[in-house]
Amino acid sequence: MIRIRNFFIAIIVAALALSCGGGGSGSSSSMSGMHNVVATGVITGFGSIYVNGVHFQTTGAVIVKNGQTVDQSQLAVGELARIKGQANQSDGQGDAEEVDVDETVVGPISAIDTTNNAVTVLAQTVKINAGTSFGKSIQSGDITGLTMSEVIRVDGMRDASGNIVATRIDQGSSSDPLQVVGTVAGLDSMAHTFMIGSLIVDFSSANLEHFPSGGPSNGDTVEVQGTSFNATTTTLTATELRRLMTDLEEGGEDMNVEREGLITNFMSATQFDVGGQAVTTTSSTMYTNGTASDLANNV
Repeated sequence: MIRIRNFFIAIIVAALALSCGGGGSGSSSSMSGMHNVVATGVITGFGSIYVNGVHFQTTGAVIVKNGQTVDQSQLAVGELARIKGQANQSDGQGDAEEVDVDETVVGPISAIDTTNNAVTVLAQTVKINAGTSFGKSIQSGDITGLTMSEVIRVDGMRDASGNIVATRIDQGSSSDPLQVVGTVAGLDSMAHTFMIGSLIVDFSSANLEHFPSGGPSNGDTVEVQGTSFNATTTTLTATELRRLMTDLEEGGEDMNVEREGLITNFMSATQFDVGGQAVTTTSSTMYTNGTASDLANNV
């Protein structure tokens, strides 16, 4: 089922729920109504944790942020989380086994565009809108509270142009590792470099994690961390390079997958991507709060 709903105020998002493997019904409990699920979306509240309209209990859950195990108190509304666990769609209740948050970009601001409500961080354009949550240390709660060279921590969704539509911005520290999450493109395996948008990533001396082939490939979603960024050449020298599993890899067979994100690579109402996940619709696809004609890039 694809659900089209208002995302805060300024944009619309699509939330995708699809059944993976040999039929999702084999993983459900007829007594509890619970289904195994991998749910990716914006954190909208706590009291455990709310993602994609489901209230997930987190007692006993492993919570990881930027590759490090943390307490739930270090998470915030507006951050993007991927939850692996069980959920009952009929009553909106669930139990989380794992909660994983990876901030999309962490680094100093190199440009501020108040006309277009955007900033640049590590050669990534970060768009700010009325739905962007701000940390308490950014007192104005909008772009006017940001300053040049200030380190910020950004959660957000990539749009069809590869820009980051910010769901949350927090003030960072000069001691924070530089970080960017994105898709590998323009891989040069000899020079050990690739591109994430306009950013060049030099991974020649990086510690590599979770790459089945031994190194990155074009199309991989990766988390890059480093301590050195050359603004002149827009090159981030990576110290850590980690491949992020896809929802389907994370969930395996007999797992429901639900993803909230912006539509990208829109070919037609039956063929497009949501947050990097390919989507196919059919004549039996159900829509809520919209129709197939509402589908387009950046919806």
